[in-house]
Amino acid sequence: MGATEGSARVTAGYGVAVRLLCLVKAGLAFQIVEDALAFLDEHSARTPPTSSAPLNPPVLRVPPETWANVRAHLIALGVEEAEQELLRVFIDHLKKHGECFDPSEVPSSFTEGELWSSANEAGAELPDDVGEWFPSGWETGVFRLGTYFGLEVDLSPIRPQTLVEGYDTDYTLDSAVLLQLPSEDNGIEIETHTGIDLVSGFGCFGLPKSLPVDADKSFKPLIMQFDLDPVEIRLRQAKLSTVASVKEEAEERLFKPDDDHYATSGHFPSIPRDKVEPKWLIVCVTSLQA
Repeated sequence: MGATEGSARVTAGYGVAVRLLCLVKAGLAFQIVEDALAFLDEHSARTPPTSSAPLNPPVLRVPPETWANVRAHLIALGVEEAEQELLRVFIDHLKKHGECFDPSEVPSSFTEGELWSSANEAGAELPDDVGEWFPSGWETGVFRLGTYFGLEVDLSPIRPQTLVEGYDTDYTLDSAVLLQLPSEDNGIEIETHTGIDLVSGFGCFGLPKSLPVDADKSFKPLIMQFDLDPVEIRLRQAKLSTVASVKEEAEERLFKPDDDHYATSGHFPSIPRDKVEPKWLIVCVTSLQA
């Protein structure tokens, strides 16, 4: 009987899961507009003087709503420029590896459906890790974007398929990642090794008792301003039993990963942006190697 090695990574974070592709785009956009945002933050934070004397710098007399409009327009331009750059890189991949590339069938947006469709039309295989053709330094942009909003990004990929070939560090078009409050010691590694006898691993960690008062304030601004796509990754929602609910039937799965079609072509469902609520999310990723 051959030996099998396995491991599991269990992490917990308070936040929201978002599609990887939109976060890559947002990170690149942030690198484009970061300096301009720093200028806007510096000047829009100043209190406009009560006097309109000519000696007052004009920039200090700009009303707050104008600053907000300038900021929104600036970020929108950055997101658009970032998307065009990512599409250019992807189209170059199709040209090099597509057996039947057709310029009229290129994607119009940097989204999972558009990219899959264009790759299929061009007869181009995608790499096991699509992160290979993301622009160099994209992770830095994503981390800096999270820090700007006082959040942390866990780039460990979460994939909807229940059985996935390849390494658990590979990024796929349908991957999601966690946008969460900064934390420490929020995960454990469990390793197992089986030979003639079965050996199991065990680990346990606790969650914080409370959250900061302003824990939720930064998620929606980041999601709304940088066009992120929040997704539902939970299989189940834990809840405490009460006398009234003990006899109720078990809650249905939020989505069903055991469905054959879902397991081979899964897709995390989107959450409307105005319905986004950060939650404690506990994620477990396992891997086996014979």
